[in-house]
Amino acid sequence: MQPSSEPDSRAYVSDLTLPAEIDPSAAPTPSPEDEGAILLTGATGYLGGFLLATLLERTRSRICCVVRGRTPEEAYSELHASLAARGANTEEIHRVDIIVGNIAKPRLGLTPPEYEYWSERVHSIYHCAAWVNLVSGYKFLRNSNVVSTTELLKFATFRRRIPFHHISTLGTIIAGFAEGWGVVTEDMRPPQPLPVGYYESKWVSESRVCQARERGLPARIYRPGAILGDSTSGFACTSDWLAQLTQACVRVGSIPTHNFQLPVSCADFTATCIVRIATEYAGPTGVFHPIAPTPMPLETYFSMVRAERPDLDRVPYDRWLDLVRTTYGPSSPVYQLSSAVPRFLPSPENGVATYASADTTLACLEPSPMIPPMDRNYFSRFLAHILSE
Repeated sequence: MQPSSEPDSRAYVSDLTLPAEIDPSAAPTPSPEDEGAILLTGATGYLGGFLLATLLERTRSRICCVVRGRTPEEAYSELHASLAARGANTEEIHRVDIIVGNIAKPRLGLTPPEYEYWSERVHSIYHCAAWVNLVSGYKFLRNSNVVSTTELLKFATFRRRIPFHHISTLGTIIAGFAEGWGVVTEDMRPPQPLPVGYYESKWVSESRVCQARERGLPARIYRPGAILGDSTSGFACTSDWLAQLTQACVRVGSIPTHNFQLPVSCADFTATCIVRIATEYAGPTGVFHPIAPTPMPLETYFSMVRAERPDLDRVPYDRWLDLVRTTYGPSSPVYQLSSAVPRFLPSPENGVATYASADTTLACLEPSPMIPPMDRNYFSRFLAHILSE
């Protein structure tokens, strides 16, 4: 049965307070010289795979990847294939340790001895795992996104104050886009989230990370936007929300008009920004936007799609949605996603075009990173991947 597409109104309110047991104030912080391991969640996902490749390239640490529903041998095989698909050096996979567990379970699904063992060896945590679903309600996503973050915060404060790098989403501040703030900077306090279950779950997770930081945990928050393909190969996720909408455009023979300033970046650029800030930036903890400095209007994105597929017509969003409904059916996941676009990518109520700024984030990186061009050649490579199925 498909989960309800209706948002759960304010269902997250009871989850806003971080449990009192998560108290890092008395725990020691690992030494910067500590050569301990890095705990990475979501390594089998799209951005997580790029984070794994970047951590293997830019650090000498062992990388502990928490996986579930797989044997260690199956996980190694999957991660090896993931690194190869991203053009990464697969020879470094010998530095990867597989932890079979479940981050939404108490003690991460580990036995007490296992939990104790890894809490003494891990010196930093990169939490990238999440269920990205823009249609389902908060209650449906709570365990995957909120409970898992809370369990990892418990782990981060169990024996030591382990630095915590939380991969969130710009969806937590999309309400500022709807209100037409003009520019949304890294230091702005997120408004109450839009009634989109995924945004709510990540907003609550951010809130809990911030509370842990106020209690003494070294923690940083990274908010990617729409993550496109690799800057060189175009390798992309073929099942994320933007890929699904793009595939629907090709199938129905048209692209929609819709006013939204889309924050974007290439996947490898996003991962590099996160890892460089985590490992090189000695400034204060805070919030970072690992995105390209210039937004891409959603209509520009679809125009790039049309440049590759000139047979596509440009039609008003409502007309496009009718075509999706006719082609896929009113109960199909693609139609549910397509009909939710104005809710999760809202046009500004006051008509003021609004975008997310990355100025502070990019200023933290010296030397400044090369911004990959997202031109016609890049889109040819990128679209070849997401339209290959």
